[in-house]
This record gives sequence, structure tokens and C-alpha cells, in this order.
Amino acid sequence: MAFVSRRLIFLLALVSTFAIHADETISLAEYLTRANEAGLQVLFSTDAVSSQYSVTFDPELEITLAKVKHALAAFNLTLRLAAPNVWVVERKAIPPMAPVEPVEPGFDAPRPRLEELIVTSSRYRLLMRDQTRSSLLARDDLSLRPATGNDAIRIVNQLPGSASVGVSAKPRVRGGNEDETLILFDGIRLYEPFHFARFSSLFSGFDARVIDSVDFYSGGFPVELGDRLSAAMVIEPLQLSDEARIAGFGVLNASYFQSRPGAHKRWLVSARQSTLNLFTRLASHNPGSPGFADFYGRYEFEPGDGDTLSLNLLWFGDDIEINNSTGSEIATSHTSNTYLWLKWSHDWSESTYMDTWFSVGGVNDDRQGVVDKAGQVIGALDDRSELTVYNIKQALEALPADWMHLKVGWDYRYVNAAYDYAATRAVDPAFAMLGNTGVLAAQSINLLKRGHQGAIYTNLRLRLMSTATIETGVRFDLQHYEHDIHASQLSPRINLLYEPGQRTQLRIGWGEFTQAEGLHELKVSDGIETFQLPQKAEHAIAGVRYIFDTGVEVRLDLYRKRGTDTNDYFENLTNPLSLLPELQVDRVRISPQSFVAKGVEISATGQLADYEWWANYSYATVKDTVDGIEVYRSWDQTRSANLGALKRFGQWDVAVTASYHNGWLTTPLTYDGSSVSAPDRNSQRFGNYGSLDIKLSRTWQVGNDEIQLDLGATNLLNRDNTIGFEYQLVNNALVARPRHGPTILPFVEIFWQF
Repeated sequence: MAFVSRRLIFLLALVSTFAIHADETISLAEYLTRANEAGLQVLFSTDAVSSQYSVTFDPELEITLAKVKHALAAFNLTLRLAAPNVWVVERKAIPPMAPVEPVEPGFDAPRPRLEELIVTSSRYRLLMRDQTRSSLLARDDLSLRPATGNDAIRIVNQLPGSASVGVSAKPRVRGGNEDETLILFDGIRLYEPFHFARFSSLFSGFDARVIDSVDFYSGGFPVELGDRLSAAMVIEPLQLSDEARIAGFGVLNASYFQSRPGAHKRWLVSARQSTLNLFTRLASHNPGSPGFADFYGRYEFEPGDGDTLSLNLLWFGDDIEINNSTGSEIATSHTSNTYLWLKWSHDWSESTYMDTWFSVGGVNDDRQGVVDKAGQVIGALDDRSELTVYNIKQALEALPADWMHLKVGWDYRYVNAAYDYAATRAVDPAFAMLGNTGVLAAQSINLLKRGHQGAIYTNLRLRLMSTATIETGVRFDLQHYEHDIHASQLSPRINLLYEPGQRTQLRIGWGEFTQAEGLHELKVSDGIETFQLPQKAEHAIAGVRYIFDTGVEVRLDLYRKRGTDTNDYFENLTNPLSLLPELQVDRVRISPQSFVAKGVEISATGQLADYEWWANYSYATVKDTVDGIEVYRSWDQTRSANLGALKRFGQWDVAVTASYHNGWLTTPLTYDGSSVSAPDRNSQRFGNYGSLDIKLSRTWQVGNDEIQLDLGATNLLNRDNTIGFEYQLVNNALVARPRHGPTILPFVEIFWQF
């Protein structure tokens, strides 16, 4: 969807200004806290860091690891490396000879980036880290890197293993489908956390300011994360440390954020309202009236020593009227997603703690639409569904010894789902043989589904020696859907980490992963009235990580994912951008007996002079086996690469990213004078996809207030990336018109903190 003219020239100006700022003196503990907020991982206790220790520094300059070490040295303290990029403050064995001067304002050094999942509690208790590989996007990454609509969650699509053509915010990971990624927010599973969910899921339902980090597993994730087949995205909410009131306005939304921390109680609220209606009038084609809103609120308090309770409410919804560029498709969508949960965190001891969640969630979806393509198809649908989920779960972690880490947990859900679907469709005889879904000329489905879902898991991590750690776990899932499904799955997993030195890590992992069709996932709009059996896939992963003397970190991963029990899925052969895909003539049902996804991924991060940079490259394939024949999946992108750099110019943070991959696959149609057919599915590849994105950020101090400006653009070069074809018969000849991905999409947001 293009919200501005394709020929709009978007001009970006860099303004570099320099100012002299007064030094600030704060406690050493506060200085370390700010260092952690800046992306470092420094663990400390009040026994070592006295409240009387203070540090003088320039607040406008970045806090780096070298500066932290320099500040600690003044108090006979030092840092010990406890895990990759994780440091613990401890006292030196030999006292210093003389006092050390305050941190020098002009000193700078490379800042390490957190790319490994480090398991710590909010009470700074260090546990043994997970042996599975993940990529952690900290707040700096989310706030500074460019993404479509300035949507932080979209940055996941720039990580190795993700496949995207710039339309959907949903990642397809290592060959998996869009519905194979688990999304957790504060431990709560979210079912459709996207705005425009019925129209390619354009944006996530999160304000980036409420997110502390996004931990992304592209495969081989731990047993506590399930039951999805391919990937997991673990989103941690903001940990309150500062009081703030922020109002924002931009081309996508208007927002308000407020937080109030405290010693024993704290709260935050965040609300956003769409402003798209104000800007769609500038487009060469008015797409309609797209509107959305979201809200997140949390109240947290500590009733006693070792206990923390938080009450949370997350809501997001859409109110959309939309049409395509030719007016042949018109659709409306009214959706509402509500999640209410209570989380109780309890410390049993210094080495054992437990989290408990009580939650209720509801998803309401109301969609109508008509399609009128002369000489091809005429149809209409009315699709309504409701989902209610009641959930209770617990997770316990214990560190009974320095060489042992134990996780156990359970999860129970009671789910209600209601479907009310009606559709009519008339297909021109020339296109009647193209699809295979068997959709009737008139169809009506009314269903009420109920069921129970449950899971238990255990995971044991053992340090066999100083250089080797093994992790074994098993997960048991079950589903009991009334009159439909009674199934269970056992998922064993094992991972091994070998560290011959502090700079090198070698990992191998194997595991079985399962995915049951949720009660909300019944494909009634494609004529399906019964649930499919659970899917199963086997992951095998090997990887190496090395840190050079210069601080450059390189990772190499090899993976193979094989699905043995697979479900049917639906797609459109030629045009993925249809507003009403179920009514199109090219809708097909694919029934694979198995699939295989395999690939090699290499990534690197580092700092060159004043530039922070990152890069990754993937070589991968994914194929279904259908009726004994191997067929590439349409989102196979054999070669892909992502590059990025971040630099501070005066008071401006400037980030640039470039993405490239082989074009996705499509099915060429043929016409023999009487009927249109598709003899070879996914036999043609689009041209290569490319996008150059940029983001600039700056903050001004105005009295006691702050003004922050974010501006930038995705697809800055306005490249035409073909991602589909629209076919039609003209003068008894079949004509293909290319459909392109998003054109240049500028964004501007201004925030006022007061």
C-alpha cells in the first residue's frame, strides 16, 4: 500500500551542531544503571557499590564499557566477565595506589552489543545462560534503526533467517509459514498482535516505548516456548526507572506515554491513535479510511520482600475501510484484541524464583468485502469470528549449584471460538479450472468450538566442565477440542555449548517441535470446517561464534529443519496483495506430505572508527514434497543480505540499512483460447528485491522539557520491487500486470517530553 505518490521526492537534511554541556555528578550505582540502560550488561550489588560513591561525567556522551571500568577503578572495583558481554562488579585484590580522576568526557571506545540471550532476573541474579541461539534487540536497536512506519517490531525482518518483501510485519522464518512464529509479551501469548491483520499485517500493535527488548529465536528455541513450529519472539516490557510524560505526533499515529516509578509501586500507560486519515489524501490513489488504535497499561507493586505483582491491560483494534487501486476490491474490517493479566513474581530464595500468570484474552474480528473483476470473478463475503482464552501458567527457575540450572513449568488454557461466515462467488468459465479450493458458489458456515490446551515442560542445564555445558529438555503438549481433536505431542530437545576460550563458542542442537492448530485458526473462509492434526518438525542446528581483538563479533550457523507431519495451507498463485484472497480465482490449497528447509547464515557486528555496523548473509532453500515431487515454497529467497551502520553526527543519530534478496517465486499462467491454467507452480522467480532505508533522530533540551524528532524513509531509492502479477483477459489474450511492493515511504514523528 502506498500512502504517498510514487513520484514524491523525499528530501532529508543532516544538521550537525555542537554544544558544550556541564558535567553531572551522580552516584556510582545510578551511573551503572544508566550504563545498563545504554545497552551494557553490568551486574552489581549494594555490598560492593556503596551509596556514597559518586561519579562525575558528561551526560551528553555515550557511556561505554571502558568508561565504566575507569569509574570503578577509583573505588578499588573492577569488572569480571561472567558470560559473553555480561560483567559482574567485584573488588580488586590490590588497592589502588592513588585516586583516579573522574571519567574523561572525551574518551570513547566500542560498545559491545547484546546478541546473546542472558538469563537474569529483575533482581540482578545471574543464572546460567540458555544454550540455544537467539538475537537480542535492545532498546537502542529498536529506537535507532529504520523500519517501515518507524515500527520497531519490523526490525526482526532484518535478522538472518527472516524472509520478507517489505509488506507484512509478520516474519517468515527459516522457510516456515507466517503462523509458525510464537509471539510472547511479558510471558503472555498474543494471537494477532498486528494492525491491518486482515490486510498483510502491516504494523505491530506496540508502541516501541513500552518495549525493553525483543529476543528473537530463529529456531531451536527452549522448551518453555511453544507450541510453534519455526520461531519465537519474546518481547519484554519496559522496566520502569524514570518518570516521564511524552506526547507524540507523526504520519502514522498520535501517542501519549506516561510512567511513574517508585520504590514499591510503579505504573505506566501508553496510547496511540491512527493519523493515517490525515495523510491518505496526499496519495495519488485514496486507499480509503484506514484507522487503528492501541493501549497498554501496567500497575506494579511489591507487597512484601521477594514478591512483585503487576496488573496489565493490552488492547489494540482496527476500524478500516480500504480498496485497491482499480476499485475492483473493497473491504472493511473491524477488529478488537484485548488481553488482561495478573503476573506474580516470587523469590523463594536467592537461587530459586517463580512466576505465575492469570490471564484472559479476547479477539473479535468482523470483515466484509466485495470483489468485482469483469470477465474473471464477482463475489462477496461476510466473515465474523470471536475468540476467548482463559489461561493460567507457572514457571519456576532454580540454581541449586553453580553448575546446575533447572526450569520447570506448566500452562493451561480454556478456549472458546465462534465462527459465522457467508460468501458468494461467480467465476468466469475461462478461470474456473485455475484454483483447487472447491469453494462453492454460495457458502455458509456457522460453528461454535470449545476446547482445552495444556503443556508441561522441564529443562536441565549442566556445566560439565569450565568449557562445556549441556542442556536437555522435554515438553509435553495436549489438545482436547470437543468433537474434533484429542491429541498429544512429546518434544525432546538437547543442546551442547563448548567454549575453548572466552572469545569462542561452539554450539550444536537438536530437537523436535510441534504445532497444533489453534481454535482460532480454523480456515472457514477457505471452506474448512474441521481442524487438522498437529504438525511436527525436527530442527538440527550447529554454530560458531568468535570475537576478534578489534571487538568484531562473527557468527556462523548451519541448520536443517524437516517437517514430517504437515498441514495443508492456502495461498494465491499470482497476487499476494489481494484484499480478499479467498475470493480470487488463483486461490489454491497445498497439501505437502513433508518439507525441508536448510541453510547457512553468517552475521557480524562491530565498530569502525565512530561507526557501529552490522551485516548478515544467508543462503537457504525450502521445499515442500507434494505427491512425491519437490516444489519450492513461494517465499523461498535463496540468497539474502542485510547491511547497516549507525553514527552520531553532532547531535544527530543517523542509521542506514540496506536489504537485498532473490525475488520470491510465482506461478506463470497460460491461456489456450478457452481456459486459463497454471501448469508449473512456483516455476518463475521475480527480479531481485532491494531496499535502502534511513532514519535520523535528534533531541533538543528546551528548559526542563525535551523535544525528539525521528524522520526517515524506507525504500529511499523508490525501487520497483515486483512481488506479484495481476492477470486479465484482453482481446482474447492473457495480459499480466506487475504488482509492486511498497514505494518510498517517509515517516516523521515528533515527541515532546514534559
